[in-house]
Amino acid sequence: MSDEAIKAQKRALAAGKRAEASHLSSQVNTAQANKNQIDQKIRELEKAIRELSREILSIHQLKSTVSSQLKSISGSNFKGTRRNKYNEKVRKVDSDLSKYATKNQENLQTFQRKLSNLQEEAQREAMTISSLNSQISALLSIAMSLDS
Repeated sequence: MSDEAIKAQKRALAAGKRAEASHLSSQVNTAQANKNQIDQKIRELEKAIRELSREILSIHQLKSTVSSQLKSISGSNFKGTRRNKYNEKVRKVDSDLSKYATKNQENLQTFQRKLSNLQEEAQREAMTISSLNSQISALLSIAMSLDS
């Protein structure tokens, strides 16, 4: 084979490596777009978790305040069975607030699991991007060595 034929073959191989690198580059762009969407979901979920945590704390504070104020009313303010009816309503309010707090706590745990899953997914996308970038770098390096 002549020198010109060898050079032409190397140029063709280098062009093929560059084309492969270009294809991988489009995959990097797609993976980066996916990661950006996941990162946005993570930020939104973290905000929701902070807000829900504050809400749960607020519920517990309200429950404590309401409970102590309702129970502090003197028994002499009631006639007959009214005290029992009042105590029943106090227990119902306490129970309802507890149920509401529990439901919010369950939602918080669901959000935290989802956040963990999204963080793992974002990490996988980041590793994919890193791997593709390494492959692109290697292909371009090979192409440059074939050009010389």
